[in-house]
Amino acid sequence: QQKVAAEGIDPNTPAGQARAREITQGTRTDPSLKPSDQQVLSKANEGQLASASFANRVLSANENLQFLESTEGFDPTSIQTAIFEAIPGGNLALSENEQSYAQSKRDFITAILRKESGAAIGADEFANEDRKFFPQVGDKATVLKQKALGRKRTFENLKNQSKGVFDVQNKNKSGALS
Repeated sequence: QQKVAAEGIDPNTPAGQARAREITQGTRTDPSLKPSDQQVLSKANEGQLASASFANRVLSANENLQFLESTEGFDPTSIQTAIFEAIPGGNLALSENEQSYAQSKRDFITAILRKESGAAIGADEFANEDRKFFPQVGDKATVLKQKALGRKRTFENLKNQSKGVFDVQNKNKSGALS
């Protein structure tokens, strides 16, 4: 109560009591949030907070991937791009969009693998996730749709694992994969 009073807040008011809980729990709520949203955040455990963080990374990466995939002339299954990505220094030959696509793939994959294991990510494991979720040279339209759906499902799973934390953090943002 002394710390609350030192901040100029009356500790006997609801706001003062909420601030006292924040101090004792080591959290800080956003006064612009509704009480129900503040409650979700204050009761969230480490796993829910981590799931929300990973969901945010997956969402951001996938939104960029979708944007680039819809860009006229961009082909994520280009054999030329695959060759340049595979050789040392090949990044120099990639366009800005191709580099951005590769970075978004890396962010998506590392978010998923960190969530699943928390350990170092091996090259084989990374390559497998790349093949599982992202367009590869020779992929047919049906497979491309399956992979996009797999990315969407992965995002939804992370979002659901956050038990509402993601939704609170992303109020007034789009937050949905099409």
